[in-house]
Amino acid sequence: PLVNGRNELLHARYGGVEVCLKRFPVQGDMRAYTREVLRVQRLEHPYIIRYSAAFEDGGNMYLQMDFFAHGSLRHWLVTARPDAAAKRSLLRQVLLAMACIHSQKIVHCDIKGENVLVADDCTPRICDFEMSKDLDAALSSTMAGGTRGFMAPEVVSGQSKPSPASDMFAFGVLVLNTGTFDNKNA
Repeated sequence: PLVNGRNELLHARYGGVEVCLKRFPVQGDMRAYTREVLRVQRLEHPYIIRYSAAFEDGGNMYLQMDFFAHGSLRHWLVTARPDAAAKRSLLRQVLLAMACIHSQKIVHCDIKGENVLVADDCTPRICDFEMSKDLDAALSSTMAGGTRGFMAPEVVSGQSKPSPASDMFAFGVLVLNTGTFDNKNA
């Protein structure tokens, strides 16, 4: 597996082409995964992941997407050691993708380095829309998803619902985690 978590990301080869497969067990209620696929299909943007296939095999569901040799943004930062200009360029592109997500009235709810893949040309692809919500549903939801260190304090405390603003808070934490704007790069 490329990534282990709630679900696994696997590196595979299909028809001679490298692909990435998101694998998750078939469970009683698969609505969250169906919503994820439908949301991603609504988001046509060069910096947002595209699913090329969905299938079931051996009690697991798979979502097929392009393979990204650089892996996640977090992995790219460690292995490629990009300069500040490359980091800023990639982060601007993440913002463009987030603007597309929010324009479709979707809240990602889990923006973080592990959910941004980096292509060979060092452009990002926001991925993992499993926790995402349609804005109307997010505003009426009693559950907030996300990763604690990236969640806005008001969402963690239950004083506010996930929103584009809470996604932007997560983006701010992402920027800080890239080390793009430390003192030596100012």
